[in-house]
Amino acid sequence: MLEKFDVLFRDNFSSYEREIKDIPDSCCASDILAFSFDEIKNEFSQNLGISNDRLLKSVDALFFSKKTDEIYLIEMKGLARAGVATITDCKKYIKRHFAPFSLPNKIIDSIFLICNIIGYYDIEKECYQYLIDQKGIKIKTILLSNFSNKELLDLTLLSLDKQKISLTKRIDGEIGILNCDTFSRHFKSIA
Repeated sequence: MLEKFDVLFRDNFSSYEREIKDIPDSCCASDILAFSFDEIKNEFSQNLGISNDRLLKSVDALFFSKKTDEIYLIEMKGLARAGVATITDCKKYIKRHFAPFSLPNKIIDSIFLICNIIGYYDIEKECYQYLIDQKGIKIKTILLSNFSNKELLDLTLLSLDKQKISLTKRIDGEIGILNCDTFSRHFKSIA
């Protein structure tokens, strides 16, 4: 069923399907294909006449895994661009993005946008059942950044309890923190 969602996005937003490295503000040199969701949000909102100052928040990229039947919401944070130099700075930076009004809001707004896009483009009725059924689509969130493998291990071990959000059973409460190498290996296996 997820194939129909992927087709809907390809049919209506194919110009925004890019390698991760080509998505605006990307921090990762990966060649994995995903949708530039910020750009989709901007075009979709513009077509509806919503001004830029009233736009919802959104994650940077959207990835459909037909192998695992999951939608991945991908938020990218480049450490060098943010002035992060040490693991301590990295932990503080990541924690700020898990704050109650940062990443969780982007997740909720992104799901709201996905549902509106699906409704706007009049997807087949059985797809709605798939969205509502608890055994339907699973949604996972990835925070992708350009830290080293050692920094990734340190960060993951030091902040495991801080990486959980609780929005709904449909959204996996465990937010994956991945660096570019780990992201590329994992997503090649589920593409």
